[in-house]
Amino acid sequence: MLQLVLALESNHAQIKAEQQEAWDRQRERFSDYEHHLVRQENWQALYLYRGGALVEESASLAPTAFRVLKENAVEPGIICPLLESHFSTLLPGAAIAPHCDLWNFSINLHLAIYIPQGAGIRVAEETRQWQEGSCLLFDYSFEHEAWNKGTDTRTCLLVDLWHPDTTVPERAALTMLISEIRKMMG
Repeated sequence: MLQLVLALESNHAQIKAEQQEAWDRQRERFSDYEHHLVRQENWQALYLYRGGALVEESASLAPTAFRVLKENAVEPGIICPLLESHFSTLLPGAAIAPHCDLWNFSINLHLAIYIPQGAGIRVAEETRQWQEGSCLLFDYSFEHEAWNKGTDTRTCLLVDLWHPDTTVPERAALTMLISEIRKMMG
């Protein structure tokens, strides 16, 4: 996990430039983010990893982030295949309501890409501002929320990773169990 953090942080400038170019020139490739079955138009996403695989169509839009994610999260198996990785862009005035995610077998990594004044996050009782170019990791089974009270977009690269305390057999069992539950639920 440390290797991923170091790789993301050391490539921040290039990742930021590529994300900004994608946002400026191909914004239609970003979609409204759907969270807990609620679609938010003021929360945009460009997926790099989804449905258990890298999103190859995103490689040309964000080649550095795509490569770093592939080499440092997907190949060593620290990314959680049940979840995802995406650029998360909150438009000015957007807020993500307080919520808890459904499990504690993964943690969320945020690489702060662009952070305007007025953007913040709260996890449990702790409120923070992202530091551009740095990673923030947290267990999102705790209640959390985020907001952008600024006048520009807030963008982070989010990566869902296996919690480091999960064993390889637990990961395999969880992947099989959650996959079967999703099939049954349609």
